[in-house]
Amino acid sequence: MSATEASLIAYACFVVVGLLLYSIFFKKYKWVVLLVLSYIMIFFLSAYWLIFMIIATIIVFGCGIWIGKLNKSFEIKKEGLEKEEKKKLKAQIKKKQKLIMVLGLFLSFLILALLKYTDPLKHIGLELNIAKNLNELFEKYSFAGFNSLKLFFPLLGISYYTLTSTGYLIDVYRKKYDCERNIFKLALFIGFFPLQIEGPISRYDKLSPQLYKDTNPTYEDLSYGGSLIVWGLFKKIVIADRLSIAVTEIFNNYNEYAGPVVFLGAIFYAFQLYCDFSGYIDIARGVSRLFGIKLEDNFDRPFMSKTVSEFWRRWHMSLGAWLRDYVFYSVSFSKPYMALNVKIHNKVKPVFEKFIASLLPMLCVWLVCGIWHGCGIKYIVYGMYYYVVMMIGILLEPVHIYLCNKLHLNREGIFVKTLAIIRTLVIVMFGLMMFRADSLPIYFDMVGQLFKGGTYDLIGLGLINSKDLIIMFISIAFILGIEIIQEFIDIPNKFHNSNIAIRYTLIIGLIVVIILFGAYGEGYGAIDPLYAAF
Repeated sequence: MSATEASLIAYACFVVVGLLLYSIFFKKYKWVVLLVLSYIMIFFLSAYWLIFMIIATIIVFGCGIWIGKLNKSFEIKKEGLEKEEKKKLKAQIKKKQKLIMVLGLFLSFLILALLKYTDPLKHIGLELNIAKNLNELFEKYSFAGFNSLKLFFPLLGISYYTLTSTGYLIDVYRKKYDCERNIFKLALFIGFFPLQIEGPISRYDKLSPQLYKDTNPTYEDLSYGGSLIVWGLFKKIVIADRLSIAVTEIFNNYNEYAGPVVFLGAIFYAFQLYCDFSGYIDIARGVSRLFGIKLEDNFDRPFMSKTVSEFWRRWHMSLGAWLRDYVFYSVSFSKPYMALNVKIHNKVKPVFEKFIASLLPMLCVWLVCGIWHGCGIKYIVYGMYYYVVMMIGILLEPVHIYLCNKLHLNREGIFVKTLAIIRTLVIVMFGLMMFRADSLPIYFDMVGQLFKGGTYDLIGLGLINSKDLIIMFISIAFILGIEIIQEFIDIPNKFHNSNIAIRYTLIIGLIVVIILFGAYGEGYGAIDPLYAAF
């Protein structure tokens, strides 16, 4: 049994047992089952990093409680005060709360930086003997291939729970909602197990009421959740993991291939990343739905985007929303920047007003986005690439409108939209090539190779066979076809409202496709989730 098969079976057993316990447990304490399940799963994902999640949870909980106490203190002290005195007291309280929030954010992001950009285990020589011993136990007494299970394996998506917890703290500071006074409930919100590998990044006000509810999942929840899991497995195992073969070959040997093959590698990588990431998100959403918990989708047909800005609104939407709410708006609504916008209002052309209004907030967003993806100049340049493209897009928008009017082209027509989609995809592909390349010099070398000659034979070297290549092209065409249809028809809604026989026939058919055409077993290595590293 391969590592992929073993991991899937182990995870499926864990979910089934967890669902049974959740269904039979006392209504008032169902959330406790979720908390226990979450911490068991996190322990198996990374026993070592679990310690840091607990520390991060304590930090955010403590800061939230502190901010909440200051709010109560203000309500008590303001009684009997004059208007100016109330205003002065409020400013003092607000200043203290801001310092507390900044302290919480600093400590949270310090932990993130420590784990993500350094190797603390190596530097401090720490070893969790319990995890080490359990690993040895699994290897000694393996059963049905489960010796591949490793406890001391850092697959935990630390960035996701960090952004989730810091978003909660910022919202408490902004008085969007009151702080959570039960540390174990907050621990569940931050550590909910389906979200711990690749997200999505959750919001407390939307997720917490579902986590703490006392009702059992319905048949609709089980049906919807199960179909989402199967769809996610299809995207991950059949498409993403198979595309990985060609992507690895082309990116590792790009200087041997002709330009069109190198660009084909970029296309393959874009769809590999999309199907891997969105596949895991679908699995996370499906598992959550089995427990009656609805997570928001993280993708909205990004390959149908007409501009780069639209692409990033449709791709990894939870990260985009986090950056918008906590970075973009924070800069845009700061007093100095608002004063600048007021000063230039109606004094420059609208396009320049929009450009200036976006200049600094967008810079901050893409700097943070680049650094979030990794440490190193490559990731900063990657963020700046999209920043420059988007800012140029704002300036060129009037030119686009002028040309369409001059040529009597309907901007909402199929022809113009198709050209815009192709243009956007080409720009995005160049950015994703940088993301995948090992370094900036290699990226620039790859771009140069696009205009050089070389072999067109991907099969000739023996690393990729014709079956793999055919499945890759069919898979990409299938995903694109689904996205095009979804622009006009709500496929998930149609599917779940269709006849039960049709639904289960399609699900069983998809399972058969996964079994027959999935990239697993002999000749295929297990592919870790690509976005777990970020």
